[in-house]
Amino acid sequence: MRAKNINGELRSTVAKQEAMTAPQQKEFHARTAQHSKELEALTATLKEQASQIQKVSDRLEHLKPTKKDLMISRIISRRSVSGGTYFQPQIVLQLSLPSW
Repeated sequence: MRAKNINGELRSTVAKQEAMTAPQQKEFHARTAQHSKELEALTATLKEQASQIQKVSDRLEHLKPTKKDLMISRIISRRSVSGGTYFQPQIVLQLSLPSW
């Protein structure tokens, strides 16, 4: 008889605890779902930004000076002596930039 009373008390206590934790579990699952959605949105934004950075990097790659450009730049920057005066020859280069 005593064991039945203890068993009944334990079942009652467990039922009360379950009733108390059920709303907390529900809130936990709702927050977890919301965080998951936010994480997916942030991941999508990050991927889009990475794609944009890659596009800009690819465009900048085409603007790197060639060896010919560097040689011309060195020629321009050297100073020549002519008749006792220094002069720096000027060469105008037209670079075609990609249209963005």
